[in-house]
Amino acid sequence: EAEAVGVTAEGAAAMEPLEEGDDEEENEAKTSAGPNSGSSWPCVSTSAQARMRQSWLESLSSYYLGVQSTLGEVQEALVTYSDEVVVLQRRFLEFVQRGDEKPAIFDDFCKTTLQKPGRPQHQDSIMEQIEELSDRLWQLADRRRAEGVEERKRLMTGGFWENQAAAVVQLAEKLQASEYERFATSVSLLSEAFDLQVPAEATSSAPDPSHAAGGGPNGEPSTLEELRAALDGSAACFAGGPLLAEIAAAVRASADEEEAGGSASPA
Repeated sequence: EAEAVGVTAEGAAAMEPLEEGDDEEENEAKTSAGPNSGSSWPCVSTSAQARMRQSWLESLSSYYLGVQSTLGEVQEALVTYSDEVVVLQRRFLEFVQRGDEKPAIFDDFCKTTLQKPGRPQHQDSIMEQIEELSDRLWQLADRRRAEGVEERKRLMTGGFWENQAAAVVQLAEKLQASEYERFATSVSLLSEAFDLQVPAEATSSAPDPSHAAGGGPNGEPSTLEELRAALDGSAACFAGGPLLAEIAAAVRASADEEEAGGSASPA
């Protein structure tokens, strides 16, 4: 008859009046169980629901504030990077455009050769002196070009780009940690709701990706390639951290218990 009016046995049990002998937690658990509650979803008391809801809202608030703060740092880093690149370019232009001795050499040539008093020199002698002047000027130009190449190499390998990349990697790791903390909170609440035995230490903190950094004498990345490897290692550490293994183990244990309970029950 209950099935004829659309009331299941679980729904009927949920609508039963509270027994005087039940304690408060058990009464709250009965009132919180709906008609669609199954064996995989335990009865969660009203106080536990309120506490879990508050934990989730606090986690979301912390997550949004953390992401907002990190994105603000990203914007500041972008502005700082642009300003420092302009300063770097100006320094290089000042280096390659600095004065040298070419004007003095040319003026000395004009005074001592072209404007030399006395009888005019032979054309062949003048041409020979001009060739010598050209050789000296080309030697100066070649030296300046070699110095410019060396200065560019110094700027490219002086640590500026590595420092900028290291700052970006740190910001990326902050975003990864924010995502991981939100995920860990979700796992903690769902584990409590479904009664999964996930160790508390597995969801208490994010994994430490520092083992993937390497490179420098103090364990800090020192090249762009090492920084790229560090970020890849950090992402892999977060994606395959111990929390996922604990979740999988808890789900398998729960499934094994349900299977064992089902096989042991009478037909």
